Amino acid sequence: MFERQVAYYLNKYLGRYVYNVDASALKISIFRGNVELHNLQLKPEALNELNLPITVKSGLLGSLKLKVPWANLGGEPVICELDSIYVLAVPNTGGGGTHTGKDTEEAAEQADKRQKVDEAEHDFIKAWKQSLDIQAEKQTQSKSKGDAEGGQQGRLQYYIETILGNLQICVSNVHVRYEDAESVAGEVFACGLTLEEISAYTVDSNNKRTFVSRQALDHLRKTATLRRLAFYFDVGSTRWTPPTKDWKSMARSHWDGMFLPSVREEGSANSHKHQYILAPVHGQLVYDRISGKQRKKLPESHPTEQADLSLASVDVGVQEGQYKC
Repeated sequence: MFERQVAYYLNKYLGRYVYNVDASALKISIFRGNVELHNLQLKPEALNELNLPITVKSGLLGSLKLKVPWANLGGEPVICELDSIYVLAVPNTGGGGTHTGKDTEEAAEQADKRQKVDEAEHDFIKAWKQSLDIQAEKQTQSKSKGDAEGGQQGRLQYYIETILGNLQICVSNVHVRYEDAESVAGEVFACGLTLEEISAYTVDSNNKRTFVSRQALDHLRKTATLRRLAFYFDVGSTRWTPPTKDWKSMARSHWDGMFLPSVREEGSANSHKHQYILAPVHGQLVYDRISGKQRKKLPESHPTEQADLSLASVDVGVQEGQYKC
């Protein structure tokens, strides 16, 4: 049951942002517990949820890895890794991108299909919950109260809490670049967000990795490590052009060659030079939340949520050309 749910939602949400997701291959990979997708092209509407007047000219999701230990969900964490997220965005003027009018029509059709799928999903979840309620009621009638609490619905709730409470996420090598040659006459500017890595995992009171197998959400303690988060605003920039005939035909090595030097400190002569508003910053966040039964054991004055953020250094600055642009 879990495998089918994961396959359904992963295929649904990935399909909103990238092209050519093989649903059959994805389903097989999920049942095996090891999903690996590589070099997925982003759709023009991939950033629509930001509600900004921009569109994706071209973009790539280098790799997505999902490791699900089906045989030991109550003892091992689910791990999700995203690597090499490259996006080149431009003003949304209704054209000028690398996609044709046919792509726009297909996007509209997909949006309509998504709405229908959302409605069907709502009906499915409603029916699924009703089915669980019926099964739980039958178990209650045929077994003792203690057995009923350990029934299917209780097991489902236990697995969901354990998975969420111990989920490990790692996002690495992100570069989102926006180019604009229209807003300021005779001037091309580019701004971008770069991130070498952010990872989050469950820790104990000593901030060491751990796995919580009981009431994982009642006391949630996570740490997130941040490496080289930066934001640049380049005035007098130039438009990036693909080294091949178009963006769609670019190999992974070409993408890395264009986008990756801005993410990492290569220390080479051909590294990109940017006008940083936020220079690369490193940091760590420890988040602690107490709820449910654990909260009842503590005095009212004890905080239910705490966050401790430490940054190595923060270098922020604005140049004259940037605020005039």
